[in-house]
Amino acid sequence: MGQKASKSAPIYMTHSEYQAAGILFTEGPLALAGVQKERTLGLTDTGTLSGFGGRREEEDIDWCHTAWREVIEELYNESVLPSTLIMTLRVKIPLRDQPTYNNGYVMFRLSFKDLEQALRICANPKYKLHSNLYKTMPLTLQDLLMNRLPISNTEIGSLALIPIIRPVKIAEEFTQDVTA
Repeated sequence: MGQKASKSAPIYMTHSEYQAAGILFTEGPLALAGVQKERTLGLTDTGTLSGFGGRREEEDIDWCHTAWREVIEELYNESVLPSTLIMTLRVKIPLRDQPTYNNGYVMFRLSFKDLEQALRICANPKYKLHSNLYKTMPLTLQDLLMNRLPISNTEIGSLALIPIIRPVKIAEEFTQDVTA
């Protein structure tokens, strides 16, 4: 069974054998997603729509650290992150629900309001976080979606809000409209 942690380390359960972790940002019937460009096979491929998260790294403290590190890396295309930034995100944006654990992957949900709080924290000059994907650091969900620059050497390209329904099928005609 999980352990309760102090307020300074908002983790409800330990998953010592986890392999990867991520965060799903949702609000009502919508979730934030990104296009993983590295999963394309050729010039005509479109990429894969995905959430935010990734593999555990040796220096990660736990699954919560891995999840936040991966989210920031993917949202900002930045791989060198100050550990104080990750700790601030953990403390200022506590988990409200237990995470899910499936085949070595730990995932937890946060709201768009939590995402915007994370954006404001990341924009704080004391963390010296910069992104080649934005002219100015995004502070809102709209900034994050609409002001993202089309940079080719990034793991996650365009961002989108997608419906949370199962299954989702995109009409062929719509796909043709979008790619025309």
